[in-house]
Amino acid sequence: QKHRAIYAARMQALACAQLGDLTQAIAFGRQARYELSRFEGDEFVATWMECLLEAGLLDELAPIAMDSAFHSRPASLQVAWKVAQACIDTDVTHRSTWACILAWCCMDRDCRERVPAPPHPAQHYLDMVLAQSPNDGLVTLMKGLQLARSRKQWSEALPLLEAGCAQQPHLCNSEVVLMLWAARFHVHGEAALQLPPPAAPSGAWNYAVGVSLDDDDELKPYMGGKKNLPAIPF
Repeated sequence: QKHRAIYAARMQALACAQLGDLTQAIAFGRQARYELSRFEGDEFVATWMECLLEAGLLDELAPIAMDSAFHSRPASLQVAWKVAQACIDTDVTHRSTWACILAWCCMDRDCRERVPAPPHPAQHYLDMVLAQSPNDGLVTLMKGLQLARSRKQWSEALPLLEAGCAQQPHLCNSEVVLMLWAARFHVHGEAALQLPPPAAPSGAWNYAVGVSLDDDDELKPYMGGKKNLPAIPF
C-alpha cells in the first residue's frame, strides 16, 4: 500500500512538472522521495531537482544534489553536476556543497564516467571548502573513502572514515560502512569487533554489508587477500 502511494505521488509530481505547475510538483515530490525496492525513482528525483532549481529552493536542493552525486545516481547526478557548475560562483550560502559535488565528480570513478570533468581538479574545490570550514565532515569522509579505495593506506583512512561517518551518517552507504569495517580490521585486528558497529541509514545497504561480511570471498579483497578472517557476530 505504501509503495503504491509513493509511486502515485511520483506520477503526480511528474505530471505537474510537465504542466508547469511547480508548486504542486514540488509538493507531491516531497511525498514521493523514498527509495523503493520495486520502483527505482532516480529519474523522478532528477525532475524534482529541476523543479526545485526553477523555484529557487536551493536550501532544499543542495543536500539532495550532494546525495545524488555522492552515490553517483545516474540521472540525478547529471542535474547535481549542472547545478553545482552553475551556482558555485554565485551562491555563497551553499558554495561548500557545490564545491564538494564538483570535487567528488573528480574523485569518484563512477562520476567521472557519467559527467564531464569539472574545470578544476578536486583539490581546488576541497580547498574552497576547507578555507571556510577546516574540519568539514563531508570532505573528511570523501578523503577517507578515497584512501580506503586504494587498499593501501588503511591507517590514514581509518580516522577520516570514523570522523566522516560520525558527522555525515546519512551518506554512509554500503561501500562506506564496509570500508570502515575493513579499515578497522587492518588497524585493530579482531579487537575491531569490540568497537560499536557502524550502520548505514538504509536497510538495503545494511543487508549488503552483512552479506559481504559473512562471505569470505567478498571480504578478502578488502582485507588484502588474507585467508584467516575474523568471524563477524550477528
